[in-house]
Amino acid sequence: GKLTQVARLGRQRARIGYLLIAAFAFLSLTLAVAFHLLPPAALLALLALLPAALAARHLWRHAEQPEQLAPAIKFTILAAHLYGLLLAAGLMLNKGLTP
Repeated sequence: GKLTQVARLGRQRARIGYLLIAAFAFLSLTLAVAFHLLPPAALLALLALLPAALAARHLWRHAEQPEQLAPAIKFTILAAHLYGLLLAAGLMLNKGLTP
């Protein structure tokens, strides 16, 4: 009975949406560093790309089998938390490196 974004979009479009959101997160970080809006140490957050890619791969393969999506959900949660933690660590690391 839930009307989630996945239910509204459909499974095939939702998996493309996942890829676009993840790509935007990592691309925006990279561009922010390239344009000197964030310090290079912020790129530490790119390590979260691994669990995000694993989630995307699992989602892509099992989009039509919701009962098999638990690993994708876990990898997504890991990627989101890791991204924030690593970004914060990179910013703190940079703060310690500059006078």
